[in-house]
Amino acid sequence: MQVVVIGTCHGDPVATVEEDDETVIITVTSTLGSPGAACQESLQIALNRHLGDRDVIDGVTGEAPPGVEG
Repeated sequence: MQVVVIGTCHGDPVATVEEDDETVIITVTSTLGSPGAACQESLQIALNRHLGDRDVIDGVTGEAPPGVEG
């Protein structure tokens, strides 16, 4: 289980995950689009296997997201 910290302000976040041997792409959608850093929460995401040394990519920005704990 991975934990991702996201700014949704209780906006009912939903995560979709795409995995391969090198990367894990996590895309989070929420009913609140831009609540800012003042209202962050943790979202637990199940992976098919341990993250290991795979890169985590934000499916929206294409960059490594902050706040990923594995």
